Amino acid sequence: MQALPVIVGFGGYNAAGRSSSHQAFRRLVLESLSQEEQEQTIVSLACLMKLVSWNDQFYEDYQEERLTQTQVAKKYKDLVLKGTLIRRLEDNLFDPKKVYGHKRVVVESKDKENIFFKIAKRDLPSVIPDQWDIKYLDGDVCEVGIENSVDFLIPTYTEQAVKAGGQLPTGFDPSAQYNSRFHPRGLQLALLGASDALASIGIPWEKIASSVHPDEVGVYGTSIMGQVSKEGLGGLLQARLLGERTTSKQYAMGLNTMPADFINAYVVGSVGHTAAITGACASFLYVLQGAVQDIKSGRRRVAIIGSAEAGLTPAVMEGFTSMG
Repeated sequence: MQALPVIVGFGGYNAAGRSSSHQAFRRLVLESLSQEEQEQTIVSLACLMKLVSWNDQFYEDYQEERLTQTQVAKKYKDLVLKGTLIRRLEDNLFDPKKVYGHKRVVVESKDKENIFFKIAKRDLPSVIPDQWDIKYLDGDVCEVGIENSVDFLIPTYTEQAVKAGGQLPTGFDPSAQYNSRFHPRGLQLALLGASDALASIGIPWEKIASSVHPDEVGVYGTSIMGQVSKEGLGGLLQARLLGERTTSKQYAMGLNTMPADFINAYVVGSVGHTAAITGACASFLYVLQGAVQDIKSGRRRVAIIGSAEAGLTPAVMEGFTSMG
């Protein structure tokens, strides 16, 4: 007899808020809810966005004003609505009107004379171009002469064509929820999503884990974009171009297996099975399929399934823009 997979909890964070307790869903259908449900949704999002906090007996905002649920909903409704769902990009990640890059320019000499400039010896390229004539001056300075013309990459800023996207609610910072040093943003969201899902079950994870063998637990997660923020693949691929240092963590943190491995090791503390299956926008369905097959076959009794993407970077957005 085949085992029947049963969903017992879910969680995560997206542009509409928190998945567990249906907060994000209620934000999507806010206008169709009753007045009481609308207030509850606005207040819960206001707490997530750090507009107010609950102090056991009342809500309190940053001005230390004590508020009831109705007062919070009335005072902060507009901010909550403007700070959720798809909207104009905020500047907490980058400024879409000022994206750093380089522009190639050709500098030609006047009257066919050499182009001269001074540069510190330590800044000379490791391989000197053939057309460079170098004269070493006193101290740590040398003079470079270049015949006729030379190509330069000049640092500049450009305005991004697309300036809107689905962002996390304003004020919600996943990196502030745990010790996330060196973690790419996508990995942060995966870890928080898994923690949120486990908490939604209503049964302590320790009790679940103690009821099955370690190899009967599986974590199925992936990241189609890898981890493209500066702490992962984004930083790894851009470091030399930006004159920065590549770190030992960027490569490892950029792997698409990191979400499943980190959840397995640090969220559930398991030594069980992990799987990362990548398939463009169907990646979640692939990991879901893998978990379902393993449960039906009897190889797993508990599966944690999910994926998270954090693709709001200039390079990724420009790539999607080019695709149309």
